[in-house]
Amino acid sequence: MEDHLSRFLHFRIKSNKKWTLFRISPLIVMIVLLVIAFIFAKYRCPEWDFLFDIYINLVASIIALVFAYYMILAISFLLGRHEDEIKVSYRNSKMLKQYKKDSPYRKVFRLRDDSNKFVVYCDDLIKCDNNTKVEVVDHPERRFELDTFIKLHSFELHEAHSRSLSEHSLTVRMCDFQAPNEKNNRTAVITTERSTYLAHMLTNRVLDYPLKDDISIRYLYENTNVLNDPKHAKMSNHFGINALVFLEPAAGEKKGEKYLLMPKRGPNATVVKNGVTASIAVRLKMDGSEDLKEIFPNGYGDKLTTEFVTHDCIYYCLKNCLLLTDKGTADVKKLLTEKPDRITFLGLARDPYEGGKPTLFFAVTLPMTPEEFHKMQNPDYKAGSIDEVEEILVVDWKAIDIKYKHNKRFADVDDKNIDDKDTDNAKLVLTDILSKRKKPQKLIFEQNLISNFWFYTEYIRTKQLIQ
Repeated sequence: MEDHLSRFLHFRIKSNKKWTLFRISPLIVMIVLLVIAFIFAKYRCPEWDFLFDIYINLVASIIALVFAYYMILAISFLLGRHEDEIKVSYRNSKMLKQYKKDSPYRKVFRLRDDSNKFVVYCDDLIKCDNNTKVEVVDHPERRFELDTFIKLHSFELHEAHSRSLSEHSLTVRMCDFQAPNEKNNRTAVITTERSTYLAHMLTNRVLDYPLKDDISIRYLYENTNVLNDPKHAKMSNHFGINALVFLEPAAGEKKGEKYLLMPKRGPNATVVKNGVTASIAVRLKMDGSEDLKEIFPNGYGDKLTTEFVTHDCIYYCLKNCLLLTDKGTADVKKLLTEKPDRITFLGLARDPYEGGKPTLFFAVTLPMTPEEFHKMQNPDYKAGSIDEVEEILVVDWKAIDIKYKHNKRFADVDDKNIDDKDTDNAKLVLTDILSKRKKPQKLIFEQNLISNFWFYTEYIRTKQLIQ
């Protein structure tokens, strides 16, 4: 109904030279015609009194229609602001009902030794170190099929994404995983196939949407205290790439400082609307850029390599994720190529919040100052595609803090006694050092970032990438 009313209030006049000469509203046309009819009837028609009553009723009906339209807009706006919460619950208190305090998924961490403890839910499959072996076994000919129930309710599930951009592109899905053991020569084996982004939107990204009363995708397919094994999972489970990119000046007065790049997404993202994400937070792609065509000329029809999944994929995320110019992208790639260990593959984890969606974790270090990075950014960039970012915040890593609703501190509380409900409303306090704002921005962080930060603080610190 909202779309029909929107088309009624606005439409475009098409030109041969340009798509739009001007906008005109059918409502305005109707009002003009009514005014003309009113003038004509008053001065030309003998039955004026009778026509005046009809005229007033028509005007009242139009006013009621316009009022109803704006009421629908207001309701849609309010629902849109909370769409993410309706689709997937990222509340730790709700996770606690499913995964108890002794669950291996429940993690407690601190950003720094002097910060609050924080509760997250994360299933860490691989924690990489120098002795970790990883192998990717890809099956590009295989296609993930949605379960019959999900297909039957796909219309309702897709409607849950009323304020999100949608697409039907191919994705890379984890369909099996084997932990390192003696049989596979202590190698973590990741098996992959193909799925679609639409399938992801109908499964992982809409897990808690109520189809009927309490019936949801999570309730039907992931309603146990353990995540389903990847080969038995009914979720699309496409790979996310998640990386923290640090600026580490090599010289000057800022030498030794560490700055974190944190993108802010727009209002049409499929998740984290107007929120902050990790530096790189995208799905694993094999096509869509000229650079990737050199490696995968047939796109998703080619086989994935282990090196691409655990290292090279980062090269092809930089431009769009960090809003770089072509020259800036080339300069950054050159820095990383000269010293490949500036890209560190940290491991693989599954996200219980989204029903086991797998994420590849990386840390990237660039030897430059925030000002040097800012010069590499595209000043004419405008977000348009799905999940694209609007701006990049440059944050002093040491200044990031976690604040709770009632300023509660859990620094000295036993891990099992931390109230998960209190961490539901926690926020990262971020200070954009290149911003002119006087006060720190209290921005909502990406829901998945709560588990991501646990992964980073646990494993980046042990690698001494962060002091």
